[in-house]
Amino acid sequence: MQLMKRQIILVLLAYLTTSISGYSPDTAEKAFGEQSFLQQNFYKHFKGVVKKSAPGSTNTTDFPIRMNLRKVGKKITGHYYFENVGSYLSITGDIDEKGGFKMNDYDADFYMKGTFNGMFLTQSVAKGTWRDSDTDEEFAFEIKEEYGQSLKFKTFA
Repeated sequence: MQLMKRQIILVLLAYLTTSISGYSPDTAEKAFGEQSFLQQNFYKHFKGVVKKSAPGSTNTTDFPIRMNLRKVGKKITGHYYFENVGSYLSITGDIDEKGGFKMNDYDADFYMKGTFNGMFLTQSVAKGTWRDSDTDEEFAFEIKEEYGQSLKFKTFA
């Protein structure tokens, strides 16, 4: 019970500190002259799919993915996993002021598995293609911000 009280107090203090300081992503973007609709910095959880279709077929199979991304300036990092596999892959890359990004993904042995090329269409939706490094096959992907039972974080840099 004592631990829970401490956690609640810490959360309240963090909230009050950010509220009093007047920080918001909008004021930060205006201060730095950012022209993008994306926040200068963020940490977000996404849920989505990589769509695979057989050659010559219009049928697609959706492979559900979960992704956590952290954007600081023009760098974007994080990790993701295919829900049917469960092992995490690290992601690192660059993002431009219009929301376009390229991220390479790596397994636990630092072997490059693929590349995501995409675009944020809104603050919470991105689409693009994922290219498999082994087979050079390309698949469409789409992710949407989703938190389920987790908490949304604000980042400060």
